[in-house]
This record gives sequence, C-alpha cells and structure tokens, in this order.
Amino acid sequence: MEYPTFITAGTAWWAPDGLKFPEAVVEHEFGHQYWYGMVATNEFEEAWLDEGINQYTECKIMDALYGRDVDILNTRVATAGERGTDRIGYIGAAEYDPIIRRGWQFVNSGSYGGITYSKTALVLLTLEHFIGEQKVREAQHIYFERYRFKHPTGDDFMNTVNEVAGQNLDWYWNQAVRGTQVLDYRIQRAESYRADWADKNAPKKEKKGETEYVSSVVVHRRGDFVLPVTLEVKFDNGEILREHWDGQDRWHRSLVGRFQEPRVRKDSRLLDADHAVVCSVGVLAGLRRDFETTDSRWFLPGMAAPASGLVGFLRQPRAWIFGVACTWSGSPLRGGQESIYRRDEQAL
Repeated sequence: MEYPTFITAGTAWWAPDGLKFPEAVVEHEFGHQYWYGMVATNEFEEAWLDEGINQYTECKIMDALYGRDVDILNTRVATAGERGTDRIGYIGAAEYDPIIRRGWQFVNSGSYGGITYSKTALVLLTLEHFIGEQKVREAQHIYFERYRFKHPTGDDFMNTVNEVAGQNLDWYWNQAVRGTQVLDYRIQRAESYRADWADKNAPKKEKKGETEYVSSVVVHRRGDFVLPVTLEVKFDNGEILREHWDGQDRWHRSLVGRFQEPRVRKDSRLLDADHAVVCSVGVLAGLRRDFETTDSRWFLPGMAAPASGLVGFLRQPRAWIFGVACTWSGSPLRGGQESIYRRDEQAL
C-alpha cells in the first residue's frame, strides 16, 4: 500500500524464489511517490493517472531489472512477465469501460483493475511503437516537472504527450483512452497456388525454379480499434516480405504477386511483426493452423500456461476468473462463436 513518504509491501511463506511479487509491489508502491504523491491527480475521478501510469512505470523498471517476460515469474518450469499478466487482466474486461471512467462508475472491480491498471500500461507501451520509447519517457519527465505539486487532469497528460511527440495523437487517445474500442486483427486467409492452375496443358508436376505461384494474404480487422499494423510473410525458400497496412478498411488483401519457388509457410504468418502492439485482445505472435503459438504463455489465461494463469489470478483474481469464464462460455465479450481462439485462424 502507498502513502506519501511511506509504503508497505509483503510476501508469502509459500512463494518460490522465482516469483517477483515482493519486488513488483515495492517498485509499484514506490512509484506512487511520483504518481499521485508529487503529481497530485484525483484518484477517484481519474484513477488511471496514478495507477495506470504507475503500472506502466512498473513494467519498464521490472523489465530493466529482471528481464522482459521473466520479471514476474522466472523458474525452470515456467516464466511470466509484467506485460503478459497485464494482458490477462485487460482482456477479461476489454469492452466494458473506457480508461477515463470515474472510479465508482466501472461495471465491477475486475473491470476497474483491468482497465485502470493493465490497459493504461499496455496503451502506453503500444504508444512507444508510434512515437518512440524515448519520446514517451521525455513526455513523462516534462509532465512530472510541469505538474508536480499541482493537480493535472487526463487532458493535461495527453496534451503533454502530443506536444513532445510533435503531433496530434487524438486518433489514438480517442480510441485507447476515451473509448472502449477493442483492438482485434486476424489473418483470415493466406494461400499460395500455382499460377497455371487453369491451364489444361500445364505440367502436372511442379518444376523447381520454373513453376510460378500466386501468393496472397487477407487481413481482417474484426475489432473497432483502427491501428496501423505491419504484416510479415515468410516463404518456403526463406524469403521474407513485409507490408504496412493502415487498418482503415475492414479487410486488406496483401502481398499478392507471382513468385517462382516460394510458397507461404503456414507456420510463420505474423501480424504486428515487430511485436509492439501489446494492447490487443488477440495473440501477438504467429498463430499456426495447428493451434500452436510462439506466444502461448498469454493465450488462454491459466489454460495455455498454468503458471502464467496463476500469476494473473494472484494479481487480479476477479478479472482472471471473469476472463476464463467468458473464454469458455463463448461470451460476446470474448468474441462469441467467432472467438479469436479458433483453431483455423490467426489473430492479432
């Protein structure tokens, strides 16, 4: 717990050595000496300005001290990181409340925790991809120096970031902070087929270096959060092609062309090729058609990786239970029958 110039922390007798709860709690509560201790925001009306910004700071510091993706749990059998556990907290309540909601107006305490803490951190981490990590850090510094011992609002923070970034980021703030838009992209279809498939006189057997293929990928924006993404496609011959999509339309046919030899590898199609968009409700890494994923630790809370699910449960039990229940019930919160966890799709 945090108080001005005084913090408390704790641990448990059963906690394994690799569980970094005491470290995370100490860092988090110390961070409150800045985000609301000196920058005195209204905790009840705009909780994200202290809890959310502080959660982002916790992610950055814990990453630097203990390593990304292992800074919460690091054992020989399982690992977990701040970003992953924040995603677990967020996805269970993604559509209910905007970040700017008054503290007493959230649908429940799980949504309050998942949005105020977790979503805010993920939104700022994702923002680093668009304006740069150094710009976000500089904006935080200027915001602190400008408003310490004052009472800034959310608009003051966002305007400061806009000023430092040198651009109007309202397109981002309106969706990520002021709205409840959900970021959810998928690869709807990826295929390679012979260019001469309709030619009756074409040889039946493929000839290496001679047979041409037409390859295409269809990207589908299922959520209402519009965000530019980078698509990466790998081919059997090792060639890699990237393409940027602004996400404005509902779908986009990408990388259509004729190639000799290369065919799309089904196990390596990626949206968000730079792994920078962490405020998505879907999977960041390439989800294969056989339901394998290189980022499965954050896929199904407590199911794809029990250790990560346990961490999520301990940090935000109500949000965790709510998220798992919705996942298995096919709740509209998780996408219903068109859930992002279907075997035959790749999701962002």
